[in-house]
Amino acid sequence: MSEHNQELPKEVIEVPFEHFSHPMDIVESDILSKDEKIEALNAWEEDARRLSVATAEGMSGGEPSRMIDVAEAKTALEAEEPDNIDPTDAALDPERRPSPHVED
Repeated sequence: MSEHNQELPKEVIEVPFEHFSHPMDIVESDILSKDEKIEALNAWEEDARRLSVATAEGMSGGEPSRMIDVAEAKTALEAEEPDNIDPTDAALDPERRPSPHVED
């Protein structure tokens, strides 16, 4: 991996709205881990909050807030499996879990 590629995730996380056209694009990204996606969406949410405050104070530049889009992307990301979970793990499958032993 080149030095540029190693720096890309940090830049993408800090200012995701400059690298993705829509918050859901972050969820669908293959270059970020789930934790990085959460950080990027949090950064986008913070930017959207600042934009909402500016709009309320009459200082908007006319760009739309992405608060709803970010919230929907976060919900979609939460529904995904964590990066570090093995989907074949018996503990995740209720039918393959051992029965609890109950003593009389």
